[in-house]
Amino acid sequence: MPDSPTYEAFDWKKRFDDTAELLPGIICEIDREGYLTWVNRMGLEAFKYTREEFDAGLHLSRIIHPDDLAGGTGNVASIMKGDAVGRQEYRMIHSDGTQAVYEANSSPIYEGDRIVGMRSVLFDVSDRKAAEARIRESEERFRRIFTQSPSGAAMFETDGDLVEFNGAFVRMFGMDPDAEDAGDFPGLFELMSLEEAGRARLREGAVLRGEAQLDVRGRRDTYLGWTAATLGFGGERPELILLQVQDLTELRRAQEARLEEARLAEEQAKRRVKDLQVEVLQKHTFMDMVSRSQQMAKIFGMLEQVADTSTTVMVYGESGTGKELVARAIHGMSPRAGSPFVAINCGALPDNLLESELFGYKAGAFTDAKKDKPGKFAQAQGGVVFLDEIGDISQTMQVKLLRVLQERVFEPLGGTGSVEADVRIIAATNKDLPVMVKAGEFRDDLFYRLNVIKIKLPPLRDRRSDIPLLCEHFVSVFNRRFDRAVEEVSKEALDALLAYDFPGNIRELENVMEHAFVFCKGDKITPAHLPEEISGKPCAEVSEGLSRYASFEDLEAAYLRSILEETGGSRLEAARRLGIHKSTLFRKLKSLGINEE
Repeated sequence: MPDSPTYEAFDWKKRFDDTAELLPGIICEIDREGYLTWVNRMGLEAFKYTREEFDAGLHLSRIIHPDDLAGGTGNVASIMKGDAVGRQEYRMIHSDGTQAVYEANSSPIYEGDRIVGMRSVLFDVSDRKAAEARIRESEERFRRIFTQSPSGAAMFETDGDLVEFNGAFVRMFGMDPDAEDAGDFPGLFELMSLEEAGRARLREGAVLRGEAQLDVRGRRDTYLGWTAATLGFGGERPELILLQVQDLTELRRAQEARLEEARLAEEQAKRRVKDLQVEVLQKHTFMDMVSRSQQMAKIFGMLEQVADTSTTVMVYGESGTGKELVARAIHGMSPRAGSPFVAINCGALPDNLLESELFGYKAGAFTDAKKDKPGKFAQAQGGVVFLDEIGDISQTMQVKLLRVLQERVFEPLGGTGSVEADVRIIAATNKDLPVMVKAGEFRDDLFYRLNVIKIKLPPLRDRRSDIPLLCEHFVSVFNRRFDRAVEEVSKEALDALLAYDFPGNIRELENVMEHAFVFCKGDKITPAHLPEEISGKPCAEVSEGLSRYASFEDLEAAYLRSILEETGGSRLEAARRLGIHKSTLFRKLKSLGINEE
């Protein structure tokens, strides 16, 4: 085994050079003129120079940023004099133009007693500097948010003592804006009424939220919403609690007002929903027609089948049975529903006017025809023409109408050409057309053209079971129309209605119910509110006879007394029923001497 080398046998310069080359930091040497005389491998790689480029001569002025060069040159001069400089930071420029921040630790190189240069160890601290800049930016951003926030913000020690606060906090709590400290401001936990459990959660890192009603600026109805969170700074700095506060007083008042408004709206909606539910559950409605009779159920089933075609329909029925409603129902369920529905009462016009209404006219067709006017058939193109009371048209008009049905064309008055009639015809009459045909009063060819599909509506007296249902329907309709709250028709009134024959059918029943709404001031329709021909006696308001009153004032006083009697003497309720302001009623009662009674 060979002898171990002696201490003096080591080549210490080579050992240093090898170690310096392998170190992760940059090591370089600089002469007194500022030229780099040696740099390790890490330095070449960091500054992106080749060994050849370095050997050609590299001055500090080429690698130190111009803005840092003066300071760097001064530090080099100090080191060359033997002064201690300490750690320095420089922005340095690489050969490709990129930059990085380096921290330098430098010391002089001696030859004997003479300083011939300096040796520096450099570390790239760019990432650290960037991180520090981000932290400073974040802190500055937080500081701006804290101080400029419109919400009150304050910092408290973990024991609850107030440390720092922003302007909004000062204004919110009426503090002295010039005071250097919080004075006798209450602690956090007292301010927020935070119990020990809440304090423990806060110390554990939980974010707490709540509301408090406080005595602020002499007002006991101030509502504050608050959020508290612990901010941990680490190190030796203590943790702080950030409190953010918003004045919710106006918001709370607005919410309470909206809640009250919503409550009232909900009550009103419930009443309306109740009416609608009763209507939906108890009424059988088909395209605006109300009935639960077997006769009408068969007709409703027929209408759905008829609607899918363009076949001409003839509707028979007494006046007021709903013939136009049937026609509109057919149109509404048909493929033509998106096109016009045009109705005309044929019995209400003489021949010359009826012809111009149906077919229109051209300018100059007669003396007052200043310009073209389209007729009902032109207006209803693609849709439906409803010819009501078709049995009342003359023989001449029957011929002209027959041509429309046969050839599907018509001619405007004064026109020279035919116009195609892309319409579906639905006719209606309250007369017995077959009898009229036999008597020669109605053309048989037109009758057979019209009578392709026949629908006969029963009169109301033949479907009396629908009267209660229709009464409920009209109560709902007139409650909405007159903004009333009538709940029902009394049994006595309903019995009177069921006993009546209704020659005017459903239209007459609707008028009867409207009449009852005019005279009913309560929530129930009674026989006293019905017309005399149905109830068998005059309405309560005129039952005593007008002749007994010597003046209008006497009649008015009697009427007001009857209203007060119905409301149990409540003047406010009487004013509501009369639709006048309470003060108006009070003045009226006083002028009539009713207050003293």
